[in-house]
Amino acid sequence: MSSPSEAFRVLVYAGKGAGTRSVLSAVETLRGSLQDSILVAQIGAEDILSSRWQQGCLLLVMPGGADLPYCQALNGKGNELIRDFVETGGAYLGLCAGAYYGCSRIEFELGTPLEVRGSRELKFFGGVARGGVFSGFKYMSEAGAVAAPIACCELDSVGPLRDASGSEHAALPPTAPYSQSDNVERAAADHNSASADGRTTNDACEQFYDYSNGGPKFGQSSALWYPP
Repeated sequence: MSSPSEAFRVLVYAGKGAGTRSVLSAVETLRGSLQDSILVAQIGAEDILSSRWQQGCLLLVMPGGADLPYCQALNGKGNELIRDFVETGGAYLGLCAGAYYGCSRIEFELGTPLEVRGSRELKFFGGVARGGVFSGFKYMSEAGAVAAPIACCELDSVGPLRDASGSEHAALPPTAPYSQSDNVERAAADHNSASADGRTTNDACEQFYDYSNGGPKFGQSSALWYPP
């Protein structure tokens, strides 16, 4: 039996900017979904900068929270190591802020006091992530959170997550592009009053913050939306 240090791993970023509940829910979900032989653990910014995490890692998860602290912690060497990990066969899963972070550019809540805009280094998606999809978002509250409809890809289009030896470990959506649906705006209007849970984050001083709903919406020219 492999020791924990030799086991295949899925790592969830829990460093600066990562939301507490987002991290814990990602870890819990992954542990309940993957084979027992796969170690699911948290990883901080200093660990990513060390580069030792890449060996045996199948998937790096960037959870919800806040994207700007991700930039502060990982711009430069950290992002270079993440890109190298993906380009050599590793997988990246971005959730909420982590999804924004993996794009070429962010345009979040433009024209409001919450505005965030700028280029990003990972560029796994070569376009602009625009958000939030739903109106009314406020930090440190559940305002603006909605129960949004989710469209899933067909089961036969889901591919296995493999390690370097070719062994299958889990099922993940393929990377092939899909056409974006124009139903997003209509769905936002139809579901704007529904409620959903929020997301939290800790800053460097371990203070508790609630980042709530703010998932990205890709532009109409994007080819990464699964069809409804």
